[in-house]
Amino acid sequence: MCIVNFKRLYFTAIAVVIFVFAIGAALCASNKFVIISDTQNIDGVDQMCREIIALNPPFVVCVGDMPSALDPKVGLFRRLREAGIEVHNAMGNHDGGVKAAFLQALPPYPMNSEIDCVQRFVVENKFYYSFNRGGIHFVIVDTCADDKEAEYQWLGDDLIRHTNNPNKYPSILFMHYPDWILKTDGGAGPIYRVLAAHPNEHTVKYSFAGHTHKLIPYPPEQTLGIPHYALYPSAPFGESVHTEYIIATVEPDKITFTRKAVLDKGWDKDFAFPPMLGKFKDLSER
Repeated sequence: MCIVNFKRLYFTAIAVVIFVFAIGAALCASNKFVIISDTQNIDGVDQMCREIIALNPPFVVCVGDMPSALDPKVGLFRRLREAGIEVHNAMGNHDGGVKAAFLQALPPYPMNSEIDCVQRFVVENKFYYSFNRGGIHFVIVDTCADDKEAEYQWLGDDLIRHTNNPNKYPSILFMHYPDWILKTDGGAGPIYRVLAAHPNEHTVKYSFAGHTHKLIPYPPEQTLGIPHYALYPSAPFGESVHTEYIIATVEPDKITFTRKAVLDKGWDKDFAFPPMLGKFKDLSER
């Protein structure tokens, strides 16, 4: 006679459900990444850091001007790295001293000699580079580069000749100065010129910038039709302003960008980024 231990079955079922939910939560977290912008003050940075660590994305992308991220009072970069979260920074005009610290690995620093060079914010002594995750090509642009001509050549290799993107995945650009991808009455930025010369070759689908301390959706006629946005800062600068960061969720057919307020002043609450459509994978896939 088969005697069923219902109590054991009950607790086994509960354990399975908890395990499935835990796996689902882990997968959900693994398919999000975070975008932060200018942090030229420490207000709110500790709160943002705790929220990002709780979210546990595989990486964070910064669009420049990050001096307080290295401030030992908040230690954002260090704490993210200790939590196993990669950090990629598109250098800004206030990051000159930060560049030297990164290159020389001087404290306070978010890396050590055992961490991959991409996670040290520099590849081959350059602060512009790209990497592929989940069927997406991430491009880190240094709009404050010392040798701009070398970077212009690299942009052509990366965005047009797909040196680092042989599968021609959809590309997302991250930069500090938004005008690098703009065409205005004052002329065209270097990324705009590269893409305009080869409009059928590039795979750029989205672009984020910092610097303005305002949320600006640029007109498509200025950006070759590519959605391009300057972001609010992630810590206040000067007078008290609305601050936020962006949570990007990668789904099989789209990427959604959700605004997360840090110090909420209620600015542009109704504004929502349009999704980036395509075919994507788990961000753990390189």
